[in-house]
Amino acid sequence: MTHFAIIENNEVANVIIADSQEIANLFGHAVEWDYDQPAYIGWTYDGKNFIAPPKPETIDSKTQT
Repeated sequence: MTHFAIIENNEVANVIIADSQEIANLFGHAVEWDYDQPAYIGWTYDGKNFIAPPKPETIDSKTQT
C-alpha cells in the first residue's frame, strides 16, 4: 500500500492509501508521497514538492490593550 495525495487546483484535496497509481488515479490526479515528504489536506503542490501553508500569526494577549 502506498500513500497518495489527490491534487485539485495545485492543492492537496485528499490523501489516500492505494495498492497502485492506477487505482489512486480513479480518485483524481494522484501524486505519491512518503514520510520524508508528507502531504496533508490544504497543502500546496508545486509539481514537485508539497508546501505547508503559513503558520497563523499568534497574538500575545498580554501586549494587547
